[in-house]
This record gives sequence, C-alpha cells and structure tokens, in this order.
Amino acid sequence: MLISNEQIEIAEQKGACEEALSWLRKKSRSWQELAEKEYEWFYWEGCNTKLCPSEILEELSKHSDPYIRSLVARHPNSLPKTLTILAKDKDSYVREGVAINKHTPLNILQILSKDSDESVKEFLALNPSISTEILSYLVDNGGIKTRVYITYQKNLPEELIIKLAKDVSERVRKSLVRCVPLPIMWQFISK
Repeated sequence: MLISNEQIEIAEQKGACEEALSWLRKKSRSWQELAEKEYEWFYWEGCNTKLCPSEILEELSKHSDPYIRSLVARHPNSLPKTLTILAKDKDSYVREGVAINKHTPLNILQILSKDSDESVKEFLALNPSISTEILSYLVDNGGIKTRVYITYQKNLPEELIIKLAKDVSERVRKSLVRCVPLPIMWQFISK
C-alpha cells in the first residue's frame, strides 16, 4: 500500500498513536518501492487506483496472471499501445476488459467486434464509446445476449432501433421496449 509523507504528517497532526505512525512509516512511498517490498499490494494498488501511472500499467500488462492483465485492460490510464497489445491477448477475459474500456481507440474496438469469443462482443456492446458502425455490425453478427446489450446503449440510431424492434429474438425485442423510451419506440415500430 502506498502511503505518502503528507498522509503521515496528517496522522501526526491528528494525534495518531506511535504504533499507527510506525506502521505508516514502514509502508512504501513510491511505485518502485511498493514493487520491491510489497509485491501483492503493487498489483492490487496498480490496477485499482486511478492514480496509477500508465508506465506501471504497461509493465503490469505483461503479467502472467490474466486477472491482472484484465484489470489493466479496464484501467482508464492504460495507453492505446497497451490496449492494442491486450486486445490480442489469448485470454478472452483480458480482451473483454479492452472491449468495455471507454478509452479504447475505435480501431481496436473494430477489431474486437470480429472476435471469435461472443463474450468479447457482449462487453463491446456495453462500451459507451462504441461507434454506430460497430453497433450496426454487432446487430447483424452478434448473438442474442450481444443484441440485448446493444439495447442498453443511449441514443441508439433510428435504423438500429428498427432492426432491433424486428429482431427474431423475443428477448431482444423485450429489452428494447424496456430500454428505449416508449414515445420513441412507437414512431419506429410502425416502420
């Protein structure tokens, strides 16, 4: 766990006991020190704080554990070059993380739309930054669950609402009715 000198000073000012201050002083002050002294905290903190530098995430993206790589794939500070590498990961769990990351470049999302694993497409359908072109491709080529998730998107274009309203799956049609405001739905159902 990373503890800053400022945090220690605040604890001292607030009258923390010596045992607590001693514990704080033993904790790492930098990412490098954290990696050397507290290996497990390094992974947890690196992947779960928005303050993690992209250079650290790039290093973590090479970790052997797919769970760690998937956390990096979902992280908002991951650089496009890191996400590009992770989009080709052999583990679908990692590719799912890239697919749902709203900072993933559109060209990578385009590649993931053709992923052989349907779960990657499902996560892609939930990405708020996805393009209409990719959504249209997924409506035509995604599984039922993927199409249901597309109905969750805000501001679906008219042509996709019409397609989804006529979907062969009742689940997709019901989800569309629940997710798209009724006045909007009525104007498209008759088309």
